[in-house]
Amino acid sequence: MQQILLTDPGYGEVKLAKARAKGGYEAFAAALKRNPEEWLETVRTSGLRGRGIGWLVHNKWSTVRSGATETKYLIINAHEGEPGSFKDRALLERFPHKVLEGALLAAWGAGCTRGIYYTDVAHDDALEAFQRAMDEAREANLLGDNILGSGWDFDIKTSVFPGDKYPNYVYISGEETAIIEFIEGRRPLPRNKPPFPAEAGLYGKPTLVHNVETLAHLPGIAANGAPWFRAMGTAETPGTLLMSVMGPVNNPGVFEVEAGTSLRTLLEDIAGGVIDGGKVKAVAPGGPGTAFIKGDAIDVPIDYSTIASAGSQLSVGATWVIPEGMCLVEECIKIQRWYERMCCRQCAGCGMGTSVIYSNLTDLRRGVVGTEYLDYIMDVAEWIPGQGICDFVERCSQPVKSALTLFSEDFLQHINEGRCADGSYSLVNRKFFDPTAQDHGEQDMPYRP
Repeated sequence: MQQILLTDPGYGEVKLAKARAKGGYEAFAAALKRNPEEWLETVRTSGLRGRGIGWLVHNKWSTVRSGATETKYLIINAHEGEPGSFKDRALLERFPHKVLEGALLAAWGAGCTRGIYYTDVAHDDALEAFQRAMDEAREANLLGDNILGSGWDFDIKTSVFPGDKYPNYVYISGEETAIIEFIEGRRPLPRNKPPFPAEAGLYGKPTLVHNVETLAHLPGIAANGAPWFRAMGTAETPGTLLMSVMGPVNNPGVFEVEAGTSLRTLLEDIAGGVIDGGKVKAVAPGGPGTAFIKGDAIDVPIDYSTIASAGSQLSVGATWVIPEGMCLVEECIKIQRWYERMCCRQCAGCGMGTSVIYSNLTDLRRGVVGTEYLDYIMDVAEWIPGQGICDFVERCSQPVKSALTLFSEDFLQHINEGRCADGSYSLVNRKFFDPTAQDHGEQDMPYRP
């Protein structure tokens, strides 16, 4: 497979000279000489989807570009607070100029006049790399006033959320409207939508919010055209995807795969399979905030619609592997403890629901409740979605609902005997990366080109 994002097995194009030697910024310079509408049409034809929710990129751009105000913002969302996701940091630390060129192309296509790079204080290596890239770009007239003599002014400032001081906001501060609230000087709490940021975002102006991986795809599309991009992946999800594989596998890391690659190929061939020859019991394709898929159902292609048809979500591709021998009750408690702590409590239903699920799971774990609690926990998990402003309420309920449906025997084991099937409380879990650890932003994942 052709690698289009993770193109260098070493440290990538960290320096501007190396990036330009490999064609960096040539596509951007060419785009500046064209009508922005032509570039927007190229992106539309490419079918590029935002590497998160999966919305078509050109729809956002068109909305921002058609905004009535002259000032329009681009926010580079480098927060990456989803547990277990490391793909954006892999790009920023090794290919910062690819991301920066993508940001420039996005701003040009959407008509943005100002940019903001937003991240968490824990991601200091990525911030340092991107800051150096911006400094080099300014010196080369690739950023700032009258870029490359085009008459277009565009510069980027940085905004860093102090997650070390406000740990309970570490997750929610990455939601796009919470980002806007923080930049405007308020607590990072999600806003009601509509209006969406593309319509009225930062300071009430049209605002384009993209994550790092989405931006990194743009230079390749600009250089090679939409047909080149569409030749990879699937009709529904063209191109490649970055997948962060975590858990007790032989080769954990960040991998670039062509959309349509099966989940089994990713886990067994690329990530090396479960350690000690074990088998996959369950996998959450998009991370701990997505529904589980059973280990015998992983022959599913990786793209947004197919993963959704399988009952889960691709999200940011933070693929969490649960091997046979691990207890899903323990894993759900781990997830719910984290979500209960990360809930911002802005919405009463969300705050109450996360706490109720967590407390009842801990009672169930000890075997002090009956089977009626399975129905009660499921009822609450099904009630939570729609009880809050943002999708936090959706994400915290998905793993529990799927675990109750697919692995009811694990829950019955605890109800009947007050322990996991092997007599422990899944102590084996502690040997491996915990995607919901409080300091997950400071942990590292290997980069796998």
